[in-house]
Amino acid sequence: MAGDMIGRELGRWTYKWRTARTGREGVLGGGTHSRTSGRNRQQGMISLCNWRALIAANLILTGLAACDGETAKSPASPDEASWRPARGGGMYSEKAALAPGRGISIAERCWRGDAGFDCLEVTRPTAHGNAARLEISWYQVPRLRSSASEPVPKRRSPYNCKLYIGADNRVEEQILNGPERVEWNVVQLSGASDARDKVWLPQYVEDQLKYHGLPAALGHFWCLDVAEVLRAEGIGALSTTWITKDMLGA
Repeated sequence: MAGDMIGRELGRWTYKWRTARTGREGVLGGGTHSRTSGRNRQQGMISLCNWRALIAANLILTGLAACDGETAKSPASPDEASWRPARGGGMYSEKAALAPGRGISIAERCWRGDAGFDCLEVTRPTAHGNAARLEISWYQVPRLRSSASEPVPKRRSPYNCKLYIGADNRVEEQILNGPERVEWNVVQLSGASDARDKVWLPQYVEDQLKYHGLPAALGHFWCLDVAEVLRAEGIGALSTTWITKDMLGA
């Protein structure tokens, strides 16, 4: 309806303008010109103006159609969580985000659990010194969020780890009490054949959580197994069959 009104108004405006212009016999630059040559020039100008008017009308109509929902919707906002089924089960999401002074990538793989969803999260900040750093953690949520800004409470395990890839390949396990790191363990990966003998076992993590008065329901997960896959295949491997729910302690 709005488009028809604009079309009618545009037609009336063009007709009035054409009538006013073609009725003139003028003097251009102090010289005279014939009615025929003046009219030809004026008609050329009218054609050009009509063309511009049609373009403007088209832009207006396109905008109105968008307001009426008649055109395709705009792409989703970058902060929307686009969950998709992961190979081997569960749901996967990968997105870019902003942290103070840096950009980060966040990949998440979630499986249904007793408390809603059990999720592995891998965060990749900007380069850390001479190594890339991946932060790996485990959390539970009652439901999957529909956007990055949706406040879905995460129940995180105090145990997590970091994978450094570069000149110094290593895994750092740690136990956090709020922002404070109360226990940590560094396992070198470059040229090390005994890495599996040096990582924390589930019972040790559980004992340390109890010692520090931390909840042990979400405790140990097999960080080294996850880290080795990510080191070889990249952050996108979180969506593949290389990563399974068995790697969690759930």
